[in-house]
Amino acid sequence: MSRATVAPKRLSDCAVLEDLPNVGPAVARDLRALGVRVPHQLRGRDPYALYEALNRRSGQRHDPCLLDTFIAAVRFADGGPPQPWWAFTAERKRTLAARAARPSASSRRPAPVPQPSRSPASAATPGVARLRNLGPASARMLAAAGIGSPARLRALGAVEAWRRVRSRHPRASLNLLWALEGALSDRDWQDVARTERTRLLLALDGAPR
Repeated sequence: MSRATVAPKRLSDCAVLEDLPNVGPAVARDLRALGVRVPHQLRGRDPYALYEALNRRSGQRHDPCLLDTFIAAVRFADGGPPQPWWAFTAERKRTLAARAARPSASSRRPAPVPQPSRSPASAATPGVARLRNLGPASARMLAAAGIGSPARLRALGAVEAWRRVRSRHPRASLNLLWALEGALSDRDWQDVARTERTRLLLALDGAPR
């Protein structure tokens, strides 16, 4: 997801999905996979439903920052001002927390996201998944890269761990790097992104490949 400042002020300024604030080629592909072909088709859509539909379609849970981007795009399509995707992170957390606390009727429960079969590597990941900023999806990516425990993650460090994950999952975003550093230092990933971004990127640039 792009953090670049975007020019369009109104939906009418956007001819293709990539013209929308925060929407780059990868997010545009995800939207097209869900049947959203042109910007105006986002009007009145439920960004949370779009996110869950993408999870079901792909068979994996995507980075929640993608949900923030969907929210930003829908709000803009509905007439709101262009805002960066991270402006909606707090809203997303509140909404999901409220939904989790609400008694759910089975008829309204979203279809479960298919989970990959457990392997010896994935069975070793619960400790990683309990670290701050990380969860089952991140733990599976780490396990696939040979990082199956908090001790292994600490031994490698955030930069090397992210580099190994990225070699197996080319779409892994820098948000995972911030999350890994935050997991090791017990800090929120957004705080890491604000204060440690330059240091981590310089370390990543100098890391052996």
